[in-house]
Amino acid sequence: LFNYPGFRKSISCKELLSHIDCMAITCPYCNDNKVKVVDVDDKAGKVQKKAYLDFDHFYPKSQYPFLALSFFNLIPSCHDCNSRDKGDKIFTLKTHIHPYHESFDDHYRFKVPLESLLGDPVNDLGVENLGYKITDRTLEDIKLRERYSIYRKDVEDVISYYRRNEHHLD
Repeated sequence: LFNYPGFRKSISCKELLSHIDCMAITCPYCNDNKVKVVDVDDKAGKVQKKAYLDFDHFYPKSQYPFLALSFFNLIPSCHDCNSRDKGDKIFTLKTHIHPYHESFDDHYRFKVPLESLLGDPVNDLGVENLGYKITDRTLEDIKLRERYSIYRKDVEDVISYYRRNEHHLD
């Protein structure tokens, strides 16, 4: 019941991921990195499934051992979110977004300064807390502002494209 490492290495784990259609999705925490299950050849030439993802235990298995293998507690996530940013931080429904229960879009909205829409460079991709869950720490703990800041040039390109083609829009 509590043998998470055994489950993680098992064929059953890979079959479960395939069954829940976790073959190629983005991480539900950052919505940036891919998590995937792919077919690979083993040493004997047999095709097996390999999972390129971490399972985040939303509720730590050290504190909630009965939830160690609970589907609701196992979040297929990228290594960056699970091991590098979340680490040992305690997540609860009051302090963080649980991807099976709610979404980033329920609580946050990206903002671009009006000046950027008029041609100025995008200096900041703002993230506005919509105020529904003011105790949420997902942005800070998963480092989403910092991680999304690398997309400023992409946002500028989209704005530039829009400005060049806005006369075609009705």
